[in-house]
Amino acid sequence: MVFLKHIYFFIITVFGVFQLHSQINLVYNASFEDTIGCADWMRINYAKGWFQPQTPHLDPGGSSDLFHECSSMLGVPSSIWDGYQYAKTGKAFSGILLYLKPKLFPEAYRYREYIETKLIMPLKKDVIYCIGFHVNLSNFSIYAVSNIGIYLSNDSTLSSFPNYGGGMPYYTLPYKPQLENDFGNIIKDTLDWVKLEWEYKAVGGEQFITISNFYDAQYTFFEPTYTNTPGSEAGAYYYIDDVFVYRCNDTLPPPIPKDTAYLNLPTAFSPNADGENDVFRVLGTKYVQSIELRVYNRWGQEVFYSNQKEIGWDGNFKGQPAPTGVYAYTLVATLPNGEIITKKGNVTLKR
Repeated sequence: MVFLKHIYFFIITVFGVFQLHSQINLVYNASFEDTIGCADWMRINYAKGWFQPQTPHLDPGGSSDLFHECSSMLGVPSSIWDGYQYAKTGKAFSGILLYLKPKLFPEAYRYREYIETKLIMPLKKDVIYCIGFHVNLSNFSIYAVSNIGIYLSNDSTLSSFPNYGGGMPYYTLPYKPQLENDFGNIIKDTLDWVKLEWEYKAVGGEQFITISNFYDAQYTFFEPTYTNTPGSEAGAYYYIDDVFVYRCNDTLPPPIPKDTAYLNLPTAFSPNADGENDVFRVLGTKYVQSIELRVYNRWGQEVFYSNQKEIGWDGNFKGQPAPTGVYAYTLVATLPNGEIITKKGNVTLKR
């Protein structure tokens, strides 16, 4: 398979893939699936092609994170300290801290986490590229921010800035990102992935991209999330998935996403009003036109029905709390092109 990939890359390079009007992503390992092992502790470098721009970037004390289904600590969808989230695509995603509360950590008010990678090939001068990624706020974050962007460079931003704690970078990197989320457009969604995308006219030669918040605390636009649960992150922690760089004018519209990549349902929920997993609902419905979700008890009795994407089951039946146990569900989703997707499974109600 690796040999075939090399042949394919050679063919598209020689014959000019961009003349074929197909979407070719210049980001290698864009969804962090290709790994060198199962990381259980803050190791973005386990995702092939990715690293944290600090010296040494392979230091196990480094703090940019890789989440994967195989991990017992930084798992997908459940992690020991950074919340609960399914991958946008596949089984993995990355995570970075974009803001720390200065009053709690005055010595680390400029502390930031970064992820960086080298593109498959440098950008070409004056060509317009569509560049972006998908982002999601960890439900353990006590703050949400608007400051996140991409810095493109000819060389790596790998730096040896002063450290804070176990090898983690103290200072924000001194670079101005060319691509930034709108100031004040705070990213608060902890359920669905938010797509950030920009058009960028290349200077020519750019071959590294770095993602983070490049601003100090006084220039970071934030607001509290009012999350106050054990293990909450004392700042704003975000998940990153599906990073992309491709030529805008030589691409077809992206295909309608398939069910396995976008539609997910939790395997358990606990409607105890603690603000976490209180409702059983469909996740990843952005590209879905309509849904029908039904839930049944063990006797085959329908205990819940909804045809609204934003409405889920709160664990009640006929105005009373339903008993704990395993329930069956069926989901029928209709995509904009008329394609119908069905899912069946079980969900455990806990109290």
